[in-house]
Amino acid sequence: FKVLYHDDGSVARFKSRWVGKGFTQVPGVDYHESYCSTLRAEIMRLFLADAAASDNQLLEIDLIKAFTQGDMDDCELYVEQPRGFVDPKYVACRLTKPLEGTCQAGYLFMTSNADTLQNKCGFSRSMTEPNIFWRERDGVLIKIGVYVDNVLLSYPKGTAAKAQVDEFIAVYKQRFNIDVRGPPREFMGIEILRNRGAHTLTITQTKYIEKAYAQFLNGTCTKGFTSPVASTATDQFMRITTATTDVERAAMRQKPFLSLMGTLLWATMTHPEIAYYVGYLCQTMHDPSVAGFEAGLAILSYLYNARNLGITYDGNKPTLTVFTDASWGQSPTPFGGHVVFYCGGAVGYQSRKLKIVPQSSAEAETAVYATAAKDLRFIINVLGFDGLQAIIELPIAIHTDNEAAVSTIKNPGATARTRHYERWVLYGREQYLKRISFPRHVYTKKQIADIFTKALDKTSFLKFRDALLNNPNSNSSFDLVMSLFQ
Repeated sequence: FKVLYHDDGSVARFKSRWVGKGFTQVPGVDYHESYCSTLRAEIMRLFLADAAASDNQLLEIDLIKAFTQGDMDDCELYVEQPRGFVDPKYVACRLTKPLEGTCQAGYLFMTSNADTLQNKCGFSRSMTEPNIFWRERDGVLIKIGVYVDNVLLSYPKGTAAKAQVDEFIAVYKQRFNIDVRGPPREFMGIEILRNRGAHTLTITQTKYIEKAYAQFLNGTCTKGFTSPVASTATDQFMRITTATTDVERAAMRQKPFLSLMGTLLWATMTHPEIAYYVGYLCQTMHDPSVAGFEAGLAILSYLYNARNLGITYDGNKPTLTVFTDASWGQSPTPFGGHVVFYCGGAVGYQSRKLKIVPQSSAEAETAVYATAAKDLRFIINVLGFDGLQAIIELPIAIHTDNEAAVSTIKNPGATARTRHYERWVLYGREQYLKRISFPRHVYTKKQIADIFTKALDKTSFLKFRDALLNNPNSNSSFDLVMSLFQ
């Protein structure tokens, strides 16, 4: 059972579901396939940034009970009759359509939806991100992103484009039961605010953060945190470990640490500045400590203080650029991170431990550079020929503050210090030789990705945060990013 709410917080309707017991199904007998993909977070942000760059209209379509609208496979499934709707003449119900909770329901809907969009509506499907579709007809380019049971359309202004969208909806309605919701003010629980005059689009999670704050702190925290960690406590934060005593473990059993981490992870959708802090604490999820839980609450308090902030995409600056950094020397497997900017705001970003034990800062930076180059290649493919059909100027700059890494990537040779590098570490060199991307040195004080590698002092944190969010109210960091885009 679930209560659905309007945007203003009032109750829309009470919702109940009839769910199958998929955990009782036998593979190969009761189902064949169960895989179901959905739109990746960075592609959702990229889709919205592209709408700002194209000055496109946005339209949301909700598929009502989507998983029950797929085409049933050849498996014969029977389920118990739902309580309150039992017909004594029958023992059970045979499914002629998939039911939520059954293993194959998601897969059958995904394939049915893709088949309808491609074969009945004339869309092409991205092979890089299979939840992106596009169709160009009579000079009108319509783009679609599918997130579970929500469809987001992006299309140009004008009567010709509107007529094509209406024609698509009419065909789509013949196959699926849908609710056309109009221009989205919220998608995936993320608020969308557009300034059509300025060609900007901002995404926030204000309501989500307020709800989380009420759940975990319930008004008990009266201090306003302006950064996740105080400037005097950065070293202390990076020394947080797992629980050290049985008494501490017993105390943590009563605390919702895992739930708190899951909440904070979802908040990184529009708040990339907390990615390092949340990722660091997630290392202790198997055996959390009291210090880790209190640090998580401090991050949530910071989010509440910054709840009205979000990522802003400026459609007047449809440029791709990347920053990447590593924190070699802090531990055998240091943290590394990168951020891919488009339209001035962060679309793809990552903060995680390296998969290797680097022997030097150059090796650590080269490995993180490779990860950034892979993420960039994915975004290029989806933004360009295999997705949103945007025009991309190559090569694209990847900024690193390590001159030795720049030299390693640009100069295809083996030296005594680089000959042991694993093949994947040199992926950035491969992309450089193909003229897809190239390394550019940047001074550490301008290295935005530094925020993904360690706990920063408040001044540095706020500067890089505003750069990530493309905060128009912070001229210094906005100008910092824009100057590097030139």
